[in-house]
Amino acid sequence: MKKLNLLFFCFGFLFFANAQDKSLDITLKEKNRYLSHDFTQNGLSYFITGNDKSKTDLNIFCYDSDFNLKFTKNLISKYEGLPAFFGRGMNDPQVYYDFQPTITGKYTLLYDDDLVQDEKGNTRAFEHDGGKKFKDFNTKFFINNDNFSCFFGYKKEGKKNEDSKEVYFYRYDLNDLSKKIIELKFPEFTALISSTPDKNVKKGKEEKSQKWEVAQFDNNQFLMINKELNKERTQNQYNIVSYDYDGNVVKTLSIPITLKGKYFALSDSGLGTRTIIYSSMYNAGLLSEFATGNVYVEGNNEFFYIYGLYSNTKSSQINKVNFNGFYIYKYNSDGELVWKNEKEIVDSKGFNTTQRPIAVSVDFVLINGNQIGLNMSSFHEKYAQMFLLNSVDGKIIKNKKYDFKIEALKLNAIRVKAFPTGYTISSYENKNFDINTAFASFLNPKIDEFLKTKTKEDLNYNAKITKDAIYIIEEDTEQNDFKLLKFKF
Repeated sequence: MKKLNLLFFCFGFLFFANAQDKSLDITLKEKNRYLSHDFTQNGLSYFITGNDKSKTDLNIFCYDSDFNLKFTKNLISKYEGLPAFFGRGMNDPQVYYDFQPTITGKYTLLYDDDLVQDEKGNTRAFEHDGGKKFKDFNTKFFINNDNFSCFFGYKKEGKKNEDSKEVYFYRYDLNDLSKKIIELKFPEFTALISSTPDKNVKKGKEEKSQKWEVAQFDNNQFLMINKELNKERTQNQYNIVSYDYDGNVVKTLSIPITLKGKYFALSDSGLGTRTIIYSSMYNAGLLSEFATGNVYVEGNNEFFYIYGLYSNTKSSQINKVNFNGFYIYKYNSDGELVWKNEKEIVDSKGFNTTQRPIAVSVDFVLINGNQIGLNMSSFHEKYAQMFLLNSVDGKIIKNKKYDFKIEALKLNAIRVKAFPTGYTISSYENKNFDINTAFASFLNPKIDEFLKTKTKEDLNYNAKITKDAIYIIEEDTEQNDFKLLKFKF
C-alpha cells in the first residue's frame, strides 16, 4: 500500500483492495476549500477547489474512470463565496461553484465564469444564459450534449410573444460556438384513450393546448413527450417523438396505458415541471398531469420503460394523494408490450400516508445491462422504498425500506448544491448521505459493507450511479479531506 503526495497540487492518491474497486485520496491546499464536484455517465470525475475569498485561486481537476488525472486547470475566476449566515454557516460560509460537464465530458460548462472548457482543460468564452443574452429569444429550459447547448423557447414578438404558437430551440455549437435557431414541429397524434379533461388537473392558459416536454437526450437525439390523462385517471397516453439536433423527426410512437382498479398518481419522476404549450410556455409551480409517470429509453429507441406511482383511491385533489404502489411497463421499439409489473407496497407509516406528490421522488436506473433500480423517497415523510428488478422479465429481485432522519441544514443550507447530505440511517452510524448514497448501498452490497465498516464520525457522502459503476465522494469534515471511490457492479 503506497501513497504518493503531489505537493504542487496538494493531491495524493491511494489504491488498495477493499470493498471499493478504486480509491483516490484528496487533500486540499492550505486556505483552499472544496467548491464542487460532478461525474459523467462514463465515469469522469470533476473536483473543484479554491480559496473562496480569492478570485485568482480556482483549481479544476478531472480524472478518468480509473482515477488517472486527465487535466488540471487554474483559473482567474469571477467566483466569490457567499457570506456567512445563521447556524453552522456563521463559521462555514456557503460555497458552490456552478459548472456542468457534458454527457461524456467532451466539454465542461463553467457557468460562474461564462466559459466552456474542452477535455484538455483549454477554455473559451461562452454565453451560457440563453434567457438573458439571446435578445430575440425567450428561453424556458435548456439541455447540453457533447456538441450542442440547446435552449428551448420561442421568439420574442413584442407584447404578443406569450401567444406564439411556434416553438424553437436555439442551438449553440460547442465546437465552433456558432449559433442557429431551429423551429420545432410537433406531429399530430390520434387520441387512443378517453381524454375528457379533469377539472382538478392544472392546465395551461388554453384548456385544449397541446404540451410537450423533454424527457431524455443523448448525443444523437432528444426525446419529447406529450401526455394525456383521462378524467378518471385510469388511462394515460404517451405520445413520444425523438428529434435529431437539426430538428428532424427520427421516430414517433404513441403508447396508451390503462390501470384496472387503480389510479395514476403524481410524483416527482422527472416530468411535469418543464412544459411547452402551443399557446405559451411555462414552468409549472405545481405538478401537472405530466407528473403521472416518465419514460426511460434503452439503447437507440430499442426499448421504452414507462414508470410511475399509483393509488387505489382517486383523490379529489390531484396534488394530494395516498400512494399504494408503483408500475413499470416495458415496450419494444414498435410500442408492443414486453412485460408489466404493478407492485403494491404496504407501508402505513410511510409510503401509504397522505402526502404531497411534489415531495416524493421516483428514481429509475438501468444498471449492469440487465437490472432496474427503482427508488421512491420522500424528504417530508422521511422514507425510501427501493426495488431491484430483472429488466428481461420484470420480476423483483429484492426490495428494502429505509427510514431516515434528516438534518435540514445539511440537506438544504450549509453547502447549497455543493455537497448536500442530511440523510442519516440507523444502520450506518455517524454517516450523512444524499439520497443517492443510500440507493447505491441498496444496489451494490460492496457499498453497504464499506459504509458499515467505517467507524469515524463526521463523514459525509454523495454518490453518482451509472450503468456500470457507482462513484462516491467522501468528506471528512474534521480534516477537510476528501476521498473518491469507485464500486463496480
